[in-house]
Amino acid sequence: MPSFLAKGEKQFTTETAYQTRFVTKIRWVIESANGRIKQWRVFDKVLPNSLLKTVGDLIAIVCALQNSYGAPFIKSTSKDKELAQQMLKLRDQTDELGNYVIKLKNKTEKLLQWKELNSADTVPDFPRLTFEELNDLTLGTYQPKQAKSYAVEHLPVDGKYVVKVAKDRTDLIKAKIQSTHKISDAYFVWIRYSSRTILGWYCTCRAGARIVGCCAHCASIIWYLSFARHEPEQLKQESSSFLNSLADAADYSDISDKSDTETDSDDDNLFYAFA
Repeated sequence: MPSFLAKGEKQFTTETAYQTRFVTKIRWVIESANGRIKQWRVFDKVLPNSLLKTVGDLIAIVCALQNSYGAPFIKSTSKDKELAQQMLKLRDQTDELGNYVIKLKNKTEKLLQWKELNSADTVPDFPRLTFEELNDLTLGTYQPKQAKSYAVEHLPVDGKYVVKVAKDRTDLIKAKIQSTHKISDAYFVWIRYSSRTILGWYCTCRAGARIVGCCAHCASIIWYLSFARHEPEQLKQESSSFLNSLADAADYSDISDKSDTETDSDDDNLFYAFA
C-alpha cells in the first residue's frame, strides 16, 4: 500500500516517497481497470442490495465488453525491464538538489538572490525536450499527461508562468505553483538544468522530495519550459479565465419604459434580445 503522512508531517521522507512511487507504479494497472469498470453507470455508485445476486454476472459482462472493444491497458512491454532497472538505479542515488534546498531552508548554505522573470521568454538555455524524452525523464506517460492538464488549468490568464532565476547560479530556477487539491496551498519548485538535460528537481509538496519520477508540480514546470512554450498548440486557455468574458446582468439593468419613438436610443442600452 502507498504510505500516508503521519500526523503533523507535511512531506514524505525521500525513502518513503520512493517506496510509495514503486507501489503506485505497480498498482496503476489495477486502479486503471477499476476506473474503467466504474465508467459504467451501474458501477459508479454504491450498488443496491437487490443487485447482490447478479453483480458477479454484470461485472463479467462489462469486463468482456471492455476486453473486446476497449483500448488495451498496456500497448507495449518492451521497455518494462529497462524502466525498472532505471528506477532501482535512481533510488540509490543522492538527491543533491533536495539536500541543497534543505540546507538553504536551514540557512546552512549561502542564501540565493532571485530575479523574477516571465518564463515565456526567459531561461533561453533551458533544454528543449520531445514528449518521448519527457516520458523517459518522469519514468512513464502519466506525469507528462497530468502536467499538461495541470499547467493549462493553473497558468495565469496571459498563459505564462512566472519563474525566478538565481543570480548566483545560472543552472537553477524556482517557481511558486498552486496546489492541485487546495486553492489555499502553494508549493515551491526548484529545477536544476543544463543546456542539454534536466539535472534535478525538488518540490515542497508531500511527494516532492524524490528523484525517482517527480510530482505534478515539477512535471508541469518542466513540461512548459522544455516543450509546451515551443509548441503553442499545446496550450489552451484555462476554464476559469472564461469567467472574465462574462458580465453581471445587474450592470445592464437599464430597462426602458419609453415609447416606441425612442427605439434608436434604446438599442444603445440593449444587452440581449430574443430572436
